[in-house]
Amino acid sequence: LPVGQGTQRAPPGITLNARPMPVAIESLTGITLSVAGGVAKIKIGPEGVTIEGLTLRLSGQILTEVKGMMTTVQSTGITKVSGALTMIG
Repeated sequence: LPVGQGTQRAPPGITLNARPMPVAIESLTGITLSVAGGVAKIKIGPEGVTIEGLTLRLSGQILTEVKGMMTTVQSTGITKVSGALTMIG
């Protein structure tokens, strides 16, 4: 590894530091990032991306966009839609 890059295993955990270089993790079958025994996880596979957790937050400073051929927003409790201008339909 070039100077300043590397991995480090220390008591608080494992740190991967690539400095200004990009990091790529590749697999033909799948990649899973998991925390707390799978309570929160991100799974990436050939079929798509699944994000699961007790709470999910998606935030964009300028724009947050969700697109798809079919998009479903569903809640078993309260569904809240708000904004200065809300367009439906």
